[in-house]
Amino acid sequence: MDELMIKENEFQAGVTAAMRRWSALRAAVEGEWGGPESKAIAEDLRANILEKFQISNVKVKSDGFLKLPMEVEELEDAISEYMEAEFSCLLEDESPKQVAMVVVEMFTKCFHGDFQLCRDLVEKARCEEASRSKSPVVVKDMAEDVDAVGGGAEIYAAGSLFGNEEKKNSVKSAPPPRQLGESAEDVNMETDLVDDDGFAPVTTRRSRRSNKGQRPGVNC
Repeated sequence: MDELMIKENEFQAGVTAAMRRWSALRAAVEGEWGGPESKAIAEDLRANILEKFQISNVKVKSDGFLKLPMEVEELEDAISEYMEAEFSCLLEDESPKQVAMVVVEMFTKCFHGDFQLCRDLVEKARCEEASRSKSPVVVKDMAEDVDAVGGGAEIYAAGSLFGNEEKKNSVKSAPPPRQLGESAEDVNMETDLVDDDGFAPVTTRRSRRSNKGQRPGVNC
């Protein structure tokens, strides 16, 4: 496995771990605040972040610093807006800022070949998951998996965030997900253009799910 792919896998594993450890997102999914497809909404959020932050597309500025796809403040706002639109959850605990900060930090570190933060988060997430399931905690050194064959991080990142989603007949007719960084105006109108952030257009709708959980104006 080449160096670039290892960096991508490590970053994706770190983002997966960070989102699994985010209590607000877990509560929204487990409480189905976004309706029966809450797990899919969470997966969409992860997919949007990973689509936006790709190490293979990173550019280095003339001063030697990375040109980030989104600054921390931009990512924080995008995550907050996504949570409010899709889960009717108005977050006031600064957790979106914390998530945005760790995503940007992991992205920068992985670009430079430093995977320790990502691996630490993965191990913490594994321990927490084992604790919730009341299973014996097996402490593994993720570095051994990755350094040997480059597949440990890839396997972890490929897993679903909060368990497998149940298949429903309504899934086929569900509109596409709200894209990260998309404004409310973008959601309420059809467009044939790709926005400045490079996200795909969406169909006219106020929210992704018509049967969302009743969480209007909730402060999480």
